[in-house]
Amino acid sequence: REKWTAISMARKKKRTHVVPDDEKNIPRSMVLNRTTLGHAGTALMVDFRQVMEPYTSSKLKARKSNTLKDFVHVAGPLGVTHLVLFSRTDLGINIKLSRLPRGPTLSLRVEKYSLMRDIAASQKVSTNHASFFESPSLLVLNNFNQPGNHLKLAARVLQNMFPSIKVEKVQLSNINRVTIFHYNQEEDTIEFRHFSIRVRPVGLSRSVKSVLKTQVPDLSQYDDISDFVLQNADGYESDAEVMGQENHVVLPQTMAGAGNEASKKSAIKLMEIGPRMDLKLLKIEEGLCDGKVLFHSLISKSKEEEKETERMRQIKMTLRARRRQEQEENVKRKEEEKESNKKKSIAGQRAKALREGKIVPEDVNTDDTTVNENVEEEDDDAEYYRQEVGEEPPEGMMFSKHGGKMHKPKRFGNTGKRGRRPGGRDGKRPQSSSSPKNSSNKRGNDQPHAKKSKKFSMSVPMKASGKHRGKKSK
Repeated sequence: REKWTAISMARKKKRTHVVPDDEKNIPRSMVLNRTTLGHAGTALMVDFRQVMEPYTSSKLKARKSNTLKDFVHVAGPLGVTHLVLFSRTDLGINIKLSRLPRGPTLSLRVEKYSLMRDIAASQKVSTNHASFFESPSLLVLNNFNQPGNHLKLAARVLQNMFPSIKVEKVQLSNINRVTIFHYNQEEDTIEFRHFSIRVRPVGLSRSVKSVLKTQVPDLSQYDDISDFVLQNADGYESDAEVMGQENHVVLPQTMAGAGNEASKKSAIKLMEIGPRMDLKLLKIEEGLCDGKVLFHSLISKSKEEEKETERMRQIKMTLRARRRQEQEENVKRKEEEKESNKKKSIAGQRAKALREGKIVPEDVNTDDTTVNENVEEEDDDAEYYRQEVGEEPPEGMMFSKHGGKMHKPKRFGNTGKRGRRPGGRDGKRPQSSSSPKNSSNKRGNDQPHAKKSKKFSMSVPMKASGKHRGKKSK
């Protein structure tokens, strides 16, 4: 009992549903396709999702019936800030990078691309590990400081897609990947590359590095460990050191790997993971896949044409807003008519129940103006009868609200049940005192029923059997 008490006291409840303050401003993305991409295009989209890990939807599946508005409505509650749309045309694969919820939108065309599996097949040793994608990638933008506002805007959109780095709080052990966007001025394209970062200590031979590893090397053929260490002492320590002194740095923090300690020199090497793409910037739109065109690489317009295009766009926006307002007014008007008809229907049902005597006047809501109006109309008809006839109206006389005609109500109506006569439970029709001819309640005296019985009064000869033998049966 003391043991379990100590364990229960040591446990603390964690609020997993609360987002930490340092992760609220982290950009999140949704990568999906809008058309059929094919096998290679779908693989390229999946590879790009891995580049945007871990702040992306890794297993998102979109249906053909889903529209852009569906993803925009879902993106708000989920905290998604960017939308990456893949599509395919006759010219190739296109990519749209949109900032939610109001843009801008970059339209890119994929000129060339290589998948992760193609790059891994061309390497001797694969460097694609699942642990690399547990932390976000480092972003590097190169050669975007060229004349032209479209490149600055494109660089700003690409920069906001990846989380920013706080130098005073960053942990170097969490930076395992780097994403590079390089603008090629000669070909007017943006080169996309994705690498893994490898750090190796400098000044150690390969034999010493193998000793520092967790797996002990095979020393059975050596008499002393010095023979193993001095065997490859004249060779290069690592492949990263062959590149020169440019990639040698002094680590400010201890990183993963044997010999990568703080304040010691290490060599950094980049190993490509993929995918690899050459992108062509086609268009920049002001809104979310819509709006004013800020830049177009294929179409050039004069100042007058741009003004005319802007004027037509404003007209379309005005008409759209007017139609939306009319639709809202129509919906509101229909709701009011529906509510009004409902009130009239309830008032009519109450007035009918009052006239038929199913409810007493005290049960009716006095605030219902329709019921009060119907009662007043009946009072006026009764007063008219007194003035014209000079007598009080008979008890039970009903007045019609159309034309003021008077009629007596039916004293005996259909009960709505099968097999029961309107007169009562015993099936006999009550007779009034004003009709002495039909004083009998027998069924045979009723004229319609008499005709019916006469029709079946024919005598049919039958053979006698049993104790009734010798008698005629009718």
